[in-house]
Amino acid sequence: MGSGKSARDESSACVNLLYGFFKAGFEDSVIFATVNKLLMLKSEDEIFTTVDLCMVDVTRSRVCFTKIGAVPSVIIKSDGKAHAIKGDSLPLGILDEVNEKSFEIDVQDGDILIMFTDGVYDALCSRDVEIEDAVMDIVGDNRDIRSITSDIITKCKSENDVENKDDMTILISMFKKEKG
Repeated sequence: MGSGKSARDESSACVNLLYGFFKAGFEDSVIFATVNKLLMLKSEDEIFTTVDLCMVDVTRSRVCFTKIGAVPSVIIKSDGKAHAIKGDSLPLGILDEVNEKSFEIDVQDGDILIMFTDGVYDALCSRDVEIEDAVMDIVGDNRDIRSITSDIITKCKSENDVENKDDMTILISMFKKEKG
């Protein structure tokens, strides 16, 4: 979406719309098509937004990802293997039709989910390195989400071109089985 106040306001409006539609019980495809149309009608300026949605079903130990123009996320399974969750559609507000991709993944106690903005992704990846390999090079056997976050941001700052700063936001979650 860009950066600054305008991008923040547009992003906030999109999140509020999505939240309201989900809360009202609309189907995913209707929600995304409606928000897409609203973005396209809003102005003559090019306004678009990526959607990187992760909904957790705690009763089934499953997460559902929806990717619309978003960079891949990474899930590190409790066995230590990393998997990228990728979509291949353009952001909302560009094309008349929305081609969202949804993925369901079973999670177990100790699995770690890492979601981030394109600023982090671009700083970590090159044409020769897949995102799951880049993340695992940083994470290794570490399972402390605070230090993982710090290590990723430190790596991004060292890799990011000072002249081309982009936002860097990371969300990391560890799935824990409730005891009792």
